[in-house]
Amino acid sequence: MIKIVNGILRAALCAAFALVGLTAAACPAFAATSSLNVPADAKEFTVEIRVNEDAPFASAEFGLDIDGGADVKLLKYEKSAELGASVSEMPDEGGVRYANGMYLFGFASVLNNYSGSMNVGTLTFSYEGDAPSTLTLSRMKIARLAEDGETVEGDLREGEHFVINVGRADGTTADPDNTGNSGSPGGGAGGGAVTGTSLTVDIDEGATPLAGFLIDRIAYINGYPDGSVRPDGGVTRAEVASMLFRLLSY
Repeated sequence: MIKIVNGILRAALCAAFALVGLTAAACPAFAATSSLNVPADAKEFTVEIRVNEDAPFASAEFGLDIDGGADVKLLKYEKSAELGASVSEMPDEGGVRYANGMYLFGFASVLNNYSGSMNVGTLTFSYEGDAPSTLTLSRMKIARLAEDGETVEGDLREGEHFVINVGRADGTTADPDNTGNSGSPGGGAGGGAVTGTSLTVDIDEGATPLAGFLIDRIAYINGYPDGSVRPDGGVTRAEVASMLFRLLSY
């Protein structure tokens, strides 16, 4: 419940910022949360990652956190065939490096060959016990080569790009905080919880994560007595306080 309230609070604050004309870039990104229930006899599972990036890029680096004990470990990253033969995995050995409490992986090319929606690779995890775990992609850097072909341009994007709650299909919950969020096989986040050994997640950097999040919680913004909402209008401090009061009374 704490995580739910915190998430709603962040959404309401971002909505208030937007209403008073502040940039949406100041708001934190909201993670797409999925659930994977792994069969009791399965010792491994995989997660396929899809990236949606409008601008052409040459490489991508990712950082993954695993919380919940040592039952789940990242074994390897394998680049997708969609990337082509000229791309190399980073680091070379198994495609994965563990440093500062985080699993690091990615790929690099010598050309800005990639753009749009594409599969960038598959992660293979071991699952030896029964304890639930949470996988969070908390760091991502999309880099592109400048016109000189040597200078690398890119920014480190920190946040929760996706969250996967992993548990056993025999009753160990894959949604430990009872958020009701889950994933769908082969289609990214959203839908019913998946029971199996594979999951596909989408990282859509072009979308505004706040929009879909607020649709289900629009009741916090009652609008005006005439029934209008006036999204392009101004908002007073009293109106912001009213929204936050209804939020905190949830």
